[in-house]
Amino acid sequence: MGTKNYSSYSDMITFTRASTGTYLDSDGVLKSAATNTPRVEYDYQGNRLGLLVEEARTNLQTYSDFSTSWAAIGATRTYNAATSPDGTSNSTLIQLQNTSGAHVVEAFINPIVSGASYAFSLFAKKGTSRYIALGGSSAGNICAWAVFDLETGTITEQTVTGAATLSQAKCVETANGFFRCSIVVTLPATSCYFSMGVVTNATPTIVTWAGEQYTALGSETVFVYGAQVEAGSFPTSYIPTSGATATRSADVASIGVGAFGYNKGAGTVLMTLDSAQTANFPGAVAFNGNSGADRWYLYSSSGTWAARQFIDNVGTGTINLSAVEASAETKLALALKGSSASAVKDGGSVVNNATFPIPPLIDEMEIGDGPGGVTQLNGHISSIAYYPRRLTDAQIKALTSPPETPTLSLTFDDSSTSYLETSIHG
Repeated sequence: MGTKNYSSYSDMITFTRASTGTYLDSDGVLKSAATNTPRVEYDYQGNRLGLLVEEARTNLQTYSDFSTSWAAIGATRTYNAATSPDGTSNSTLIQLQNTSGAHVVEAFINPIVSGASYAFSLFAKKGTSRYIALGGSSAGNICAWAVFDLETGTITEQTVTGAATLSQAKCVETANGFFRCSIVVTLPATSCYFSMGVVTNATPTIVTWAGEQYTALGSETVFVYGAQVEAGSFPTSYIPTSGATATRSADVASIGVGAFGYNKGAGTVLMTLDSAQTANFPGAVAFNGNSGADRWYLYSSSGTWAARQFIDNVGTGTINLSAVEASAETKLALALKGSSASAVKDGGSVVNNATFPIPPLIDEMEIGDGPGGVTQLNGHISSIAYYPRRLTDAQIKALTSPPETPTLSLTFDDSSTSYLETSIHG
């Protein structure tokens, strides 16, 4: 931050979350962070994604281990059958029966809000079978399904019948050979079945609430773990349950501006982040004061990255950038001085606003949030930097541009030290 270096971000950040929260650690294992403890997340290969900042969510599925509240149709379950994403032997083996018809495990959720979006997710690993389908369905064969390949991670079929909507399907590789598969569905009902079916190929014929109908051999298997149903237009981190719904509280992180030499007359903030949320108003960073009446911030305005400012709750400046790309690494910069500002996304065109005065009374910076601690980023912050001066348009464009690909990369020793043209000459 500014010209200061800190050995640990925890030395300066005030962080709260009134519950535990799960995350993928650097060793590729799904872990749980204690209350009021930040989560720095990695992908399954150990690449750092950054500080995870999420809104509050509730897992409506009361048994995330596929036990009591789940019905098995044309299949059996064996609990604690193999190592799961959390590194312990608590995943569930689903084995099909030698029967004709549906081969699913399903759970009934009541009530839900008719016409609202719900994210259904679980971790799955291939056994002798590699294809599963996730679906949401209500009365009258109104259903929405997506098919997942547990060998390649691809999604090859989406089937919707009746007045249902499937707005998103994702498959993310995670620990111990598992993929986290998810769908987002909207149904015209106040109750819903959420189902996982084992299917025969990448493009099965799914025509009813029960998924694909066929005669199984009885030897088909997959492993599953961590079922979750949550109200929202995208899935969030896993929330374990064991008999009742459970809520993960919101992540809130802030720093007093005195900790890094805030400049009232000029400044630049530079961020690298991602967000799973493309609608509504996820916040990236907010500088607040005067009981929130004075503020300047970077956020998403209905799917577009933007910057705004308010003085005594009156805003005169807005800068609109390009669209939010779900879960994509994004670089943002906002530079201010006096009554003008410039902003840029990913080295694109710099957008200027000559009526963007700096609010005079700022006392804190909220990280991964908009003003007031209620519009979480729902993603990761890889880095954030503050300069107590206004960088030039050329500088913020260069700092947010993708790195250049070197024309030469040579390794001369056993420690894999690379000598790059860009590192030698700058």
